[in-house]
Amino acid sequence: MTIHILTLFPEIFESVFGKSIIKRAVDKKILKIIFINIRDFGIGKHKQVDDKPYGGGEGMVMMASPI
Repeated sequence: MTIHILTLFPEIFESVFGKSIIKRAVDKKILKIIFINIRDFGIGKHKQVDDKPYGGGEGMVMMASPI
């Protein structure tokens, strides 16, 4: 089985999955986890992935194009 994880912070997930029962499944080649850093597909010099919230207000919205 292969799991793809889209994230801005792949190092957070790597540390969690590197010390759990999931690590044993990866070592036995039962499971494969692929981390995809969304920022690699960001726009511009700073690899921007966030956009303005629709209608204003608080929070952060991800752009559709990098994903």
